[in-house]
Amino acid sequence: MDRLISKEIRNDETDVLKLLTIYAKNQGSKSPEKLYMVYTKLVYKTLDIESGLRGHFTSSQLSIIATLEIMIAQTVIELMKENIHYKIIYQLVKKKLQQFVGLITVKEIYSTNKKLYSFNLAS
Repeated sequence: MDRLISKEIRNDETDVLKLLTIYAKNQGSKSPEKLYMVYTKLVYKTLDIESGLRGHFTSSQLSIIATLEIMIAQTVIELMKENIHYKIIYQLVKKKLQQFVGLITVKEIYSTNKKLYSFNLAS
């Protein structure tokens, strides 16, 4: 997967998150705009990597990140259709991502300072 496709997938995810911010605001969220950051951090936390390194990932690493972003978008849409509360949506998305990453092979990721990171997903 190249960086351009990864950006397109991220844009699709943020389009869904924009809908989620409206949805959350209607459910009483006081800071729905923070949902972009919350879901971005969820991807990085789930993979146990630092944010801001996207330009340094291999195509297979970008593919894993993109898969998580697609899963987020699809799950959020499905759960909004079911009128699930936005806080519960987050918990269900988090659980789904954790289940998925438990199935993939551990990959190595390097930060910009060449510190070695691994996804630390498989046990």
